[in-house]
Amino acid sequence: ICLLGFVPFLKWWKNIKKKIIIYPIVITLLVGSNVFLLYQDYQAFNIDPKQSPFYIYKADEKGLKWLEVNSTERDVILSDAIYSPLIPGLIGRTVYFGHAVGTVLTINPELKTEEVKNFFFYDTDEKRRNFLKNNRITYFFLGKKNEDTEDYNTWDEKKYLQIVYKKDGVKIYKINELTN
Repeated sequence: ICLLGFVPFLKWWKNIKKKIIIYPIVITLLVGSNVFLLYQDYQAFNIDPKQSPFYIYKADEKGLKWLEVNSTERDVILSDAIYSPLIPGLIGRTVYFGHAVGTVLTINPELKTEEVKNFFFYDTDEKRRNFLKNNRITYFFLGKKNEDTEDYNTWDEKKYLQIVYKKDGVKIYKINELTN
């Protein structure tokens, strides 16, 4: 398809008489856009590593290792948008919500993004319990980056969640059998 658009351009280019003026314009556009992309990359990667979405704390790594050892391939794990995309690649487990955009990690990503957002921020305990049961979720993972959220400690009070791992800001809950 790209070549089909290039053929008319070549015909047009042959008819241009003042190519000397167009060369600097084309070069400026190409170089300028690349400089912009390089600047964006610099901004994305030149931040405090612990604030980067690519950074994994040692505590997170240990918690995920625990989850890998103590869960099975049939378990479904719920986490947030920070950790969910990492879990399948790091420990080979299924997540309910893998990625906010359409990838093989998540079927119906728009719907699941909204459901997970509601679970974390808006749903009642009854709706949360039904959500966990209906989606056969067996574990709930909160990593060190979740430690600063205002509801981080309120999850401990939920009767349908049983804390099975708690260390250095990482919490893993097993969904109580009564829910399933």
